[in-house]
Amino acid sequence: MRAYRERHPARGEPTEAILKHRFIRTPHPDEPRVWGTTVDERYYAKWTPATGTYEVYDAVRGAFVPAEGAK
Repeated sequence: MRAYRERHPARGEPTEAILKHRFIRTPHPDEPRVWGTTVDERYYAKWTPATGTYEVYDAVRGAFVPAEGAK
């Protein structure tokens, strides 16, 4: 947070930070290599600084849910 504030003094406080997992599909070794491979970004977790809460992404529900034991 400190580094963000130093780099962006004119912006307000962040309301949330979302961690994403970037998944880059690679071909099977027997398949031809193609430069245009698919890149998927998948949500992983969310932090809300104002409340100090953490949530994890539930892919089945398609939504963030409270992380058990996290404060």
